[in-house]
Amino acid sequence: MQKIAQANIERFNTLLETETDPTKRAMIRTLLAEEIEKLSRLQTFKAAEAKARP
Repeated sequence: MQKIAQANIERFNTLLETETDPTKRAMIRTLLAEEIEKLSRLQTFKAAEAKARP
């Protein structure tokens, strides 16, 4: 899941480099923020899971 989220983040950043339509840029920024949040949650969960293992 982390690799997918990271790939999405990279893709959205690439799209922002070329997209000029303000409406599309706003949607891409929203999707980017959601993926960044998702990646953060996944990393936090993975770290907590690793810490809980004996």
